[in-house]
Amino acid sequence: MTMSGQDVSDLKNQKPVTFHGSVTNSFVYFNPGTPGSTPDFTWAISANATLSIYGFQLPFSFSYSATKVSYTQPFNQFGLSPKYKWITVHLGYRNITYSSYTLAGVTCLGAGIELTPGIFRMGFLWGRFAKSTSSDASSSIFTIPVLSRKGFAAKLGLGTSKNFVDLILLDFKDDSSTLKKSVNDSLTAPAANIVTGIKMHFTFAKLLTLDVEGALSMYTNDIRLAGFGQSSSAPWIHKLAKIIPLNLSTEYYTALKAALLFKKPLYSFGLVYNRIDPNFKSMGIYYIDNDLENLTFNTTFSLFKRKFSFSGGAGLQHDNLRGNKVATSTRTIWNASVSINPVTWFGIDASYSNFSTNQKAGRLPLVDSTKTYNVNRTLSVNPRFLIIRSKHLHIIILSYNQNDYVDMNPATSGATTRATTAFLNYTLTFIPAQLSLTAGLSYINCTNSYSTTTMEGGNAGISKSFFSNKLFCSLNESFQHAEVAGQLGWLLNTSALFRYAPFRHHSFNLQINLVNTTFADKAATNMYNQQKGELSYVFTF
Repeated sequence: MTMSGQDVSDLKNQKPVTFHGSVTNSFVYFNPGTPGSTPDFTWAISANATLSIYGFQLPFSFSYSATKVSYTQPFNQFGLSPKYKWITVHLGYRNITYSSYTLAGVTCLGAGIELTPGIFRMGFLWGRFAKSTSSDASSSIFTIPVLSRKGFAAKLGLGTSKNFVDLILLDFKDDSSTLKKSVNDSLTAPAANIVTGIKMHFTFAKLLTLDVEGALSMYTNDIRLAGFGQSSSAPWIHKLAKIIPLNLSTEYYTALKAALLFKKPLYSFGLVYNRIDPNFKSMGIYYIDNDLENLTFNTTFSLFKRKFSFSGGAGLQHDNLRGNKVATSTRTIWNASVSINPVTWFGIDASYSNFSTNQKAGRLPLVDSTKTYNVNRTLSVNPRFLIIRSKHLHIIILSYNQNDYVDMNPATSGATTRATTAFLNYTLTFIPAQLSLTAGLSYINCTNSYSTTTMEGGNAGISKSFFSNKLFCSLNESFQHAEVAGQLGWLLNTSALFRYAPFRHHSFNLQINLVNTTFADKAATNMYNQQKGELSYVFTF
């Protein structure tokens, strides 16, 4: 179970009441710089505070501006989980996780308990998992209403954090009495869901770990329908229907994940298998990828006293598990990363990944002209230099990235795209003077069969602290020469920041940002000169 609680056994060491937060008053000037736009001047005041009573936190927030007023109390959804030794109680709004396929973080308004005496692991949660909402008949926007959903989740297991087995049961049901008589509400059918699951974790000789999660979900899409009668459903379904309520709208789904990891200090490798049925649903989770089966292998190792490190993996994945799709998509995944640090002042990180997607015929012949067959390749190389002296600090970073999207289908190969970026940045810091100087060069290119965009330029900046860090100032300038769809131009960006904190709880901030674009063909390119300035005062308590 994933949930933190307030340990009441340590209540005597908690402060009875604390109150802290901040108040911000800001003035903003903004000129979009686009044709037909006008400058805008606004101001706002906001506050955030947290009241803590014996460790239980109650946050508040407030904002007021020329256009909007808001006041929020996040603890309107208030919950707490007091803990005493091996007993944890959950009250109010809680988000609890038993496993990935059963109960996984859905908000519940209710009550629960968790007991871990010795090797026993028990949990129970009951409450409302969805609040009833109706469509607005006066609104022109079509909305699907939500029914009130109530139920319980239970867990019973044995073991410790290193070795355990948990059995999980969920029983959720929509309240059909919350259905309204409007047209939109009639489209919503009350559903029910019973999920059984298992979660296991075992450690062998402190080197090998095995994790398994599985679930069987019986989802009834409309509880108002009749039972199976003499339908041709599987015999085990008829037997199960005598124990739990099932009908003609009931569907069942399975999900399984198993991971095996062998780990030593200098190397590790693992296997992960995952299979999730098409349209897998559980009322205890918000969303999950489905209709997939994959197997992945991962490994890491270090050499030469950790001066060389490698991590990588490979995997296969496919969908159409029930064979009812027009096509089956197969994905091949592999990636590798290397980190080399031969000396303290130099290091280099590099990575390469390749993701390919291909399709083959499913229940119908596949048309080659619409077949999906593509490859995504990414290469990244990042060398770095770090030279530390008693009074100076030098940092040089080079970053090169290349991303290729290759459409292998001849009918649509024009979509093939290559994006390349390269950045070189140098920072010189004078430590006693608290002065930093930065300079850099940049190159960006994106090319496909239809167009090419290129940007070349650089940047420079300076920052310094004064008066024992009470005043901080920075100024940065970047410039780019751009070629967009055959049009040449310049992009300039100037930014400045001034922060003054004369006293412990008070600070004043001034931010200025200027953006200027200039292209030769003014009619064909959207040109603008944007200005933004913000002056703010912050009081913390």
